[in-house]
Amino acid sequence: MNLKGSELYLYGLEMKIRPAWKKIRMPGDENYVRHTLSDRDFDLSPSNPDAPTIHVLVDDVLIHILEYLRLNEIVQCERVCRRWQMLIYGMFAKSSLELSPGKLNLFGPLTRSVVSKLLILSGSQLKDLRVKNVDYATRSNILKVVGQLCPELQCLDVSMVRGINFRRIKELTTKCTKLKSLVVAKCPDFDEKALSTVLESYPDLECLNVSCCPIYGRCFKRLPVALKELKMSYCQTVELVSQEEIGIRCPNLEVLHMDHIMTSRSVLRGIGKSCSNMQDLTVTLYEENALTELPDFSNLKSLRIECTGVDLTKLMESLPKLQNLTINALECVDEPDFSKLRELKTVALHGLNLSLTSLGSLVNCPLLESVYLMSCRGDLSPETILRIIRGCPNLKSVRCPDLNLSVSFITSLDKIMASRTTKIEIGMRADTLTPKQLLEVQCDNRKIEFDIINNFPLLGTSDDEDDDDDDDESFFSDGSFEDFWLYGYDSDHSLPDALLYGNALGLLHPNFGLYDFDYSDSDSDISLG
Repeated sequence: MNLKGSELYLYGLEMKIRPAWKKIRMPGDENYVRHTLSDRDFDLSPSNPDAPTIHVLVDDVLIHILEYLRLNEIVQCERVCRRWQMLIYGMFAKSSLELSPGKLNLFGPLTRSVVSKLLILSGSQLKDLRVKNVDYATRSNILKVVGQLCPELQCLDVSMVRGINFRRIKELTTKCTKLKSLVVAKCPDFDEKALSTVLESYPDLECLNVSCCPIYGRCFKRLPVALKELKMSYCQTVELVSQEEIGIRCPNLEVLHMDHIMTSRSVLRGIGKSCSNMQDLTVTLYEENALTELPDFSNLKSLRIECTGVDLTKLMESLPKLQNLTINALECVDEPDFSKLRELKTVALHGLNLSLTSLGSLVNCPLLESVYLMSCRGDLSPETILRIIRGCPNLKSVRCPDLNLSVSFITSLDKIMASRTTKIEIGMRADTLTPKQLLEVQCDNRKIEFDIINNFPLLGTSDDEDDDDDDDESFFSDGSFEDFWLYGYDSDHSLPDALLYGNALGLLHPNFGLYDFDYSDSDSDISLG
């Protein structure tokens, strides 16, 4: 092209003339333009052959380097050359993707262009997509982009997203025809009409989560036979007649969560007789009579139930394969023996009046890993907890919000864990311990981790102590408070530092995270949160 200098101006503006690039529009984003790379980008030879260059690295090493970059930097590197473009496409060519700034190490909101770019990099073979950025998905039609770019999608999670309504669900069903799992939990716009569209469009649906959605269940007659997992917790408008359709239509059901929904034992019997493969059940009963047994759920492995009363002995006899048990009841009408559940791994009891014998039977559960006891008005004590820990070598977590830590408890626990190689987490209160006592007590923090449920009184004082206590003044009178706060107690065999100088002031969680705390001083009107 031979142009004179005067011919390079148009209307007084200088023109820059270069070879044209083919523009490729990105589906789902009309404003985004991606430029193709020319063949010349294969020639990466430096002008000086002796000069070091990153292009001499093999693909595996280069991919490892790119993994240290942030998402927006990786996207920019795609345009370096054809080789880098293919490497980055290979990095994102996966069957599962979660869209969230924290997961992707991305600062700022997820825009339509970024979402479209990620979906294209993941390839058309993307099968599992989880959208966790509520702000972007609320402002934009995320389902439109997903429908255009993910034709092979099988699992979609758009929890807590606004705008997931009938019209947008209809657009999705016309594009993504192979969907087998849909999670729309806490989507306020997902109503009965949208649910009816999903059930009609996906006859092979295997997983459906509509928890906290405004549905009535009147379209449950369309529930697919292949459904294996149904979660509809807090859908309080679902009627009993609709609940009965679950057992009729879904014989292959394995997971059913319907807590905080008014249900009856007749509904449970119908579901139990039809769904012989049920393994995970969460339910709330509002009947006055105590729950005695669930004979039709003999294969159940996880049970979470809320009721007015329970006969645990008969209940456990009807569920021999139970591994996870959560009971929230006002009373327990018997003295259960937990040793009948030989496969029990997790137990959480709330509100039950249990004796020392019943609690002690947990020792005979050889696989027990987690214990949570809340508002158990029986013989629950730190000595009982130590007995359970001593008899269960696989125990990893014990939480008792009603009990207080003590120096003797910590010392005894350290002796128990001394001969073990595992680590245990203890969640208890610590209202009676002062910072001075914490400095004196010792335990192996490599095997014991404390999660203080309630905070210490500020600077070791309590409500019945005077603010000018001489002991507290002498404890920090030498200026050791600054070292105590900044550095903690330096010891290889002591309580975790965060427990010492964090919870001692009632400000920090043992894991150095901000802890929910509300302290008010009536004299100075100080409020910390």
